[in-house]
Amino acid sequence: MVEQLAQEYSDRPVVFLEQDVDSRVGDRYTRWWAAFTGDPYSVYLPLVMADSGHRISNGSVPFAAVYRSMVDAELARPPEGRIEAWSRRVGDGLRIYARVTNLSDDTLSAAANEAAVHALVWEDVRIILTNRTVRAAPHAAVGQPLPPGAAAGVTLDTGAMTVGDWDDGVHTVVFGIMPAT
Repeated sequence: MVEQLAQEYSDRPVVFLEQDVDSRVGDRYTRWWAAFTGDPYSVYLPLVMADSGHRISNGSVPFAAVYRSMVDAELARPPEGRIEAWSRRVGDGLRIYARVTNLSDDTLSAAANEAAVHALVWEDVRIILTNRTVRAAPHAAVGQPLPPGAAAGVTLDTGAMTVGDWDDGVHTVVFGIMPAT
C-alpha cells in the first residue's frame, strides 16, 4: 500500500520513508511524540508522521485513505520557509549544507518555538515494508533568531552510515520544523 501511494505521488514533492522504530536514528521518534496529544497507552505501531509532525497517525487504520488525507492536507498548507540544500559524501557519511529562509510571520529560534532544521537520508533498499529506508536523520536547532524574511546557513553531518549503493541509492531531503501554534 505504501508503494502504491509512493507511485501515486511520484510527480509531487512527496517522499514515503520508513524508519524502524526499534533502530531509531535522529529525532523523528521524539517529533512524533511531541505532536501526539492522547493517552500514551493507546499508541501502537505503525507510527506515521507527515511533514514536520503537523499530521500523525498510529495503529491499524484504513492506511491508504488516512495516509493520502495526511499528505493532501500537508500539500495544501502554504510553505512557511524555503530551503535550498545540497550534500556531499565525507568518508562513510554525508555533509549536508542548507540555506533556510523564514517565510512565516514568526521569528524562528529554538528557544522561542523549538525551530530546527532536519534532514532525512535514505537508501533505496527494502528492509521491512518500503524500498526507502532511513539511514540517518541529523538535525540542528535554529540557534540565532531568524526573523521573517531572513535567511541562514546550516550544516548537518550524518556520521558514518552503512550503505550498499553510494552512487545511485542514497538520497537526502531537508526540512524545517516549527511546532504548530
